[in-house]
Amino acid sequence: MKTRQEIAGEIFEQCKKEIPQVSHFKSGGVFRLFIEIIASFLEKLYQESESLLANRFLQTASGDYLTLKAKELGIEARFPAQKTQGYVVFSRNKKGNNITIDANKIIATKANSQGQVFRFKVLEEIILTEDQLNIRVLVEAEEYGSAYNVPVGTITEFVTHISGIEKVSNSETKWITQSGKDLESDDDLRLRCLSIWQGLSGANKGAYTAWAKSVSDVEEVRVVGTSNGDSDDVSGSVLVVCTSKGNTEPFDTIKKVQTAIDSKKPIATRVIVKSPENIHIPLRITVTSSTTTLSTTKIAGQVQEYFSTQSIGQDFEPSALIAHLFRSSDITSVVINTPTTSVPISDYQIACQNINTYKDITIITPATQG
Repeated sequence: MKTRQEIAGEIFEQCKKEIPQVSHFKSGGVFRLFIEIIASFLEKLYQESESLLANRFLQTASGDYLTLKAKELGIEARFPAQKTQGYVVFSRNKKGNNITIDANKIIATKANSQGQVFRFKVLEEIILTEDQLNIRVLVEAEEYGSAYNVPVGTITEFVTHISGIEKVSNSETKWITQSGKDLESDDDLRLRCLSIWQGLSGANKGAYTAWAKSVSDVEEVRVVGTSNGDSDDVSGSVLVVCTSKGNTEPFDTIKKVQTAIDSKKPIATRVIVKSPENIHIPLRITVTSSTTTLSTTKIAGQVQEYFSTQSIGQDFEPSALIAHLFRSSDITSVVINTPTTSVPISDYQIACQNINTYKDITIITPATQG
């Protein structure tokens, strides 16, 4: 694309040929200023024409133009953003008086390796009665997005004080009742559109992927075996493996995907939708820190962050986990003692962390080195 300077230069050269009696092209002159205005206008026309050309095609369209291209394929709107909801447990050490936990009280995670803190608010007033030590409370993320689907045990901080309550934690394995979601990105919407095109030729992998992706909770889809014989097993069944946003537990996502596919699959084709088989990686890690404040809890949190980004069928690579841990500025050395080599993961499996902060993580600080 031509720049304003290039356009103006061409106009100057043409003017010298066509209007030789005009010789004053110096900066500040009226004639030069007029040409530069025209060049600026033409530059914008070039930019707009280039943008319009790119937005005519699904592979290069973006923003509102991509939304319009999606509508041509029957996708009426992007998947909307959603806030994470789930249950945390408030607790105290001794029974005593009734404690009222007001709505809108704020709790949060500790800062992660990028310094991010995720805050949640209590949705409705609830009372911890005098005979109770703990109580489950429904909370909601302050903002929209999948980043708030935080791992178990990471919501531990009080932002607003609750008199009589000593501890809070999202300690339940399936603490999330509603997964947080980001507004569907251009890349995700484009992939959804392309999978529809791929699926127009019949019940192939593209079709099953498109049908699964029509459920907004789905993060990733892996089709293992299809009814047209591609990687098929002897029973003629199709296995569709999918995860929820942020690799959280799928909850009712599996049922939604099964319903979506059953309504469109070929007659007599058996389709099984399931979450990936969790392969727990037994980790032993030694970390050297430049400070005395690094905790095993923080390291465990970073490990959980790493595994939340794993894809279905992605092999576990110790070097990749080491690189992730090095994102923390107070870490100077990381050794993965177990496992020392890659762990292969099949097409229907996903790697998960299996770590105990007390016996599986060793931290070497300046104090222990001395």
